Amino acid sequence: MKKLLGILGAMGLVASTGSVVVACGGDKDTTKATKISINAAGDAQESEVTISAFVEGKTTGEASSSSTTSILNVTSPTFSKDVLKGNVKFELKDKDAVRAAEVKETITFKYNDAVVATFEVTVAKSATTPAPEAKKDLATITGDDLVLAAGDMDEAAAKAAAIAKINAKLEITVVETTDVTFDGFVKAEAAVDASEGVEAKPEVKGTIVVKAVEASTLVSGTVTFTWSIA
Repeated sequence: MKKLLGILGAMGLVASTGSVVVACGGDKDTTKATKISINAAGDAQESEVTISAFVEGKTTGEASSSSTTSILNVTSPTFSKDVLKGNVKFELKDKDAVRAAEVKETITFKYNDAVVATFEVTVAKSATTPAPEAKKDLATITGDDLVLAAGDMDEAAAKAAAIAKINAKLEITVVETTDVTFDGFVKAEAAVDASEGVEAKPEVKGTIVVKAVEASTLVSGTVTFTWSIA
């Protein structure tokens, strides 16, 4: 027995306690993603994949993205019984589209419904980012647009009516506190005719002042709306 163990030891075949890991030369760990980087210019990148066996009639693999709004076109290599490896190509769908921030997608590449490889693709933000849109000036709302619909409105109703008017005229969506604040609310009152024991009172127009919040990205300036009670 000792002689046999000595022979096996010389051949490197003696088992030892503990776990044994077997690595096969041609196998690839499909659970470990390959990292792909696409630069700010959007230059295409490639990465090699290898399939284990060719299936008649299936010359290409399929790629799917983790993003429902993927910005990538992924092209499979062409396989055959003699060609089991090739390069997967990663391109931007629109190289001219401006990316204000880095974009990341996980691409899963399959052949014959089996995962061959996964890729973590990082696309750099564009070299230049678009200038923010100019704020819209509340003061551009003029004329009849400064008059809200008549009604016996309290301050909350007047605020809602003013915001609706601003959004409609400037084609934006402002939010109180974030974009605008309110001041100078005056409740509308109807005129009162003089009669016995009653003093005449003129009509009071409802008024509310809307001011843009300095930090708002949508609006600037100030506008004053008025309305009648009826």
